[in-house]
Amino acid sequence: MSRIRRIVTAARGIVRYTWTWIQPVPDSDFWSRPPDLPNRHDAYAYAWPRSFLLVGLVAPRLPPDARILEIGCNVGRNLEALRLAGYRDLTGVEISRDALDAHRTYYPDSRARLVQADVTRDPLDLPPADLVFSMAVLMHIPPASEEVVFRKMATLARRWIISIEDESPEHASLLRYYPRRYDAVWPSLGFEQVEERSCADVPGLGAEYVARVFRRGAG
Repeated sequence: MSRIRRIVTAARGIVRYTWTWIQPVPDSDFWSRPPDLPNRHDAYAYAWPRSFLLVGLVAPRLPPDARILEIGCNVGRNLEALRLAGYRDLTGVEISRDALDAHRTYYPDSRARLVQADVTRDPLDLPPADLVFSMAVLMHIPPASEEVVFRKMATLARRWIISIEDESPEHASLLRYYPRRYDAVWPSLGFEQVEERSCADVPGLGAEYVARVFRRGAG
């Protein structure tokens, strides 16, 4: 009987997980409080290999006093990894209040500035940053909002943009996934690509993800 109960419980969990993705709610409402575990701050807080990849891209290019802005910081793990690498001027924008409230529980020594905002709708009243970056965030921005979001990021980025995103066209049919080539996005806004790296060997990312580094052009 206990085996049957476990099977029923597991089946209910699968149905509940599937429903959180297919129910007809706007993307912004979904991401403001993700109901499924893989997208809650619990799952992001200690996924350090992804953040180590980011630090490896940032450290050769920016000094510790550089101003860095993350779009879609979730619980702020990437910002904490940058702090541990010596960076001090860190800001994160995130739509989920729950994720932001959990930040100092996970990282009590953090001094990052955290801003709750929906980047598809809200103005970002922030000072320009030496680097603006995203990780697994822009891939969830729908086409109707992409121009607004990309222009906000380009305006805020004084020198560098880093995108670490799923670019697989095979995922275009998945709900809330909008993969695109970022080596076509940022050059159209005045940035040139200086590095491209596969994420195939990064736990939690994989071959679908591409890390790209862009530098603002001379013009």
